Amino acid sequence: MLDRRVLAAFRLRDPLGRPVGQRLVASAPGLDLMEKGAGEWVVTRADALPTHHLSFSGQPAAPAIGSVDAVMSIKAFGGKFMSRDFTLKLPRDPDPSHRNQANSLFRWHEVAIPFGTCAGISGMSAAALVTVTRQGDHFPIEGAIVRMRPNGNRGEAIGITNAAGEAMLALQTVPLSNSGGGANVTPDLNAKFDTIVDPDLVSFNDPADLASAQRRSLARMSGFVDPDDVVARLAGSATPPATVKIAAGQLRTTTLSWSAP
Repeated sequence: MLDRRVLAAFRLRDPLGRPVGQRLVASAPGLDLMEKGAGEWVVTRADALPTHHLSFSGQPAAPAIGSVDAVMSIKAFGGKFMSRDFTLKLPRDPDPSHRNQANSLFRWHEVAIPFGTCAGISGMSAAALVTVTRQGDHFPIEGAIVRMRPNGNRGEAIGITNAAGEAMLALQTVPLSNSGGGANVTPDLNAKFDTIVDPDLVSFNDPADLASAQRRSLARMSGFVDPDDVVARLAGSATPPATVKIAAGQLRTTTLSWSAP
């Protein structure tokens, strides 16, 4: 990366930790980005760091490492993934001896891109299609964060609802079978589902006019929900968890209802 004098590098992964395998569009105000490959990008210049791209041998002392928040937008197409925003901390640490640290210039910043409802989850992943609606009028909520957490510390899946209020979630850590009394080949496993809604960021879409909401969603190129930000700020306002049985190799469905605090 040094010969190109880049300021940061990030790559996109699906919720199962795999490369996204298709081209997504990344953009950010005040940043110059260069795509290295499908789902891999580098930052070559930043307005907030006017001289950092000129030399790494004597990086300016100000601003401090990680003190500048660069908001990135990732636009997904085709329904396999959901668009999202994320924040990249700049400047990165240029010290090669710190390459194992999360904010190192020599380390990829990895971004999880939530599945869309057209993801076509296959194999032995445990998947769930969750619909989030507003209590009372049952309007679908677009931009809600949905979490799936199986019992037994088997990880967490996070999704973002689309214009129809639907989110696709998947995990590959659910066992195919359990040992001991009552063991079976494809056991159900209890998982807790909840949703986190920032009323200032979501849309409550009229079910009678979902087509208009879907067109607006397709046209939007930036200003998406950042699930990491929403969870960090509003985790305490999550809906009470609903328990749903999931299983390896199967898709389950459920609906969550949200009401304003």
